[in-house]
Amino acid sequence: MKRTLKNLGYAGSILAFGLIAIAYGQNDSTGLSDDERLMRLERLVTTLDSQLQQRTSVVGPDDRITRDFNLDTRLNNIELQTEQLARQIMDLQRQVADAQRIANQAQRDAQMAQQIARNAESRIR
Repeated sequence: MKRTLKNLGYAGSILAFGLIAIAYGQNDSTGLSDDERLMRLERLVTTLDSQLQQRTSVVGPDDRITRDFNLDTRLNNIELQTEQLARQIMDLQRQVADAQRIANQAQRDAQMAQQIARNAESRIR
């Protein structure tokens, strides 16, 4: 809904700027009376209005609201999935760190066992 209103706002701004530019350009025109310039502007407004109507009739406001709602829903789902993946990555990183600690401890234990075995062997001899 917000996007639809924003798009309509942009369309209105573009229309206003276009009319201002055309009116400014027509002020420089020589030989046109105020009535002729007014009629030109009215024709331009009618043309722009009909083009806007054609564009909005292709995708009506209800369709836009539905599309925006679907996009919002999809975006929310993607955000949830991203958060879940981030949590899973953090869990996996914790598991890797734990496994690394266990492996390091096992290596130290193995080295200590080898040292004990060497010490025992040297005593036996």
